[in-house]
Amino acid sequence: MPFLDESRWFESYAELAQPSAKTPALFLDRDGVVIVEKHYLRDPEQVELYPGVSEMLKSLHELKVPIVLVTNQSGIGQQLFGWPEYDLVHRRMLSLLKMDRPFAAAYANAYHPADTEASWRKPNPGMILQAAADLNICLESSVMVGDKCVDLEAATRAGVKQLIHVKTGHGAGERQDVLRNFPQAGLIDSLAKLNLDLLRRQLSRTGGP
Repeated sequence: MPFLDESRWFESYAELAQPSAKTPALFLDRDGVVIVEKHYLRDPEQVELYPGVSEMLKSLHELKVPIVLVTNQSGIGQQLFGWPEYDLVHRRMLSLLKMDRPFAAAYANAYHPADTEASWRKPNPGMILQAAADLNICLESSVMVGDKCVDLEAATRAGVKQLIHVKTGHGAGERQDVLRNFPQAGLIDSLAKLNLDLLRRQLSRTGGP
């Protein structure tokens, strides 16, 4: 498993050579967006994709932009499970997606919720900034999809302008906070409900609200 240190994991599925020009990216949270939110998921047999996610990811690949997974995994920091269990869950998710390289890269951190200063733990922007450096991403024209305010805050602090909030996972419970704190965010029911034409326009922006 590729680690930066005992608390920071990443895996790149893209070609190592960076594009000569910066490209926008689509950032996705994992639990509650791609796979069904389950309390401190550690058992690969319990991994479940949300309906329509696999089909949507196939369609998203037609946009020809990196799709990057960024996920807090505080269960590791709380010693509820370890990196080996995380890896098994991750492999199971990739298997269920039934795609060749569904993501350009994935980033995860194991920081305890009390580690509020840890740069990679959302709402801090470290994972997104690392991805931008690794993949030559233009953050200003990128898009973040998350079910929690911390996802949207991390993206905002990284310089991502376009935010999308889903009601899956913790989304329904956080929707009012999102409306209050991120009024510019697009609101959808699930990742499967992304409007591809709108997303294409968002990813082509160089700024805006």
